[in-house]
Amino acid sequence: DRHAWQITIFFGLQSALFYTLLSWLPTIYRDLGTTPAAAGAVLAVMSTVGIAGNFAAPLLANRFGRPRLAVMCTGGLTMLGLIGVLVAPSRLALLWATLLGIGTGGTFSVTLLLMASRARDAVIAARLSGMAQGIGYMISALGPLVAGLLHSMSGGWHLPLVVTIGICGVMLATGLGAARQGVIAR
Repeated sequence: DRHAWQITIFFGLQSALFYTLLSWLPTIYRDLGTTPAAAGAVLAVMSTVGIAGNFAAPLLANRFGRPRLAVMCTGGLTMLGLIGVLVAPSRLALLWATLLGIGTGGTFSVTLLLMASRARDAVIAARLSGMAQGIGYMISALGPLVAGLLHSMSGGWHLPLVVTIGICGVMLATGLGAARQGVIAR
């Protein structure tokens, strides 16, 4: 089912983005000359405010009855945060971390909402969840690995961040497809 695959890819890409940031964001800031404490604080802010995104995104989707709006908002915040880290990482590091935290936390909970709400019944929801999480986490495992390889090949963080922004764009597109109306019947 095409809809099931969109949800699966959306889940995999949002997880890849989160795990890439979790793995490399402090290193990016350390390589920019930030102290270990400040680099850790950036990651701590991202992780902490992610809780707000986890709660807010499904509420936004349900309140307005438009999961696509939640996908656009959370994906857009993630994209802005990534662009901020690429363009002006040191100036507003905690703002970028906040945007990334709310965005990645929100996209995670939206994927879970879509798994539950786009299935015709509990059996389909369980199958969809198994597919999306099983394949999705395999996709997500590639995120930190690819970012590290790109960093090693290029000698800096510009290329890995540009590729990560591209992945965020693909995540946004698949998320909008995954959030469209309709149910998965088989």
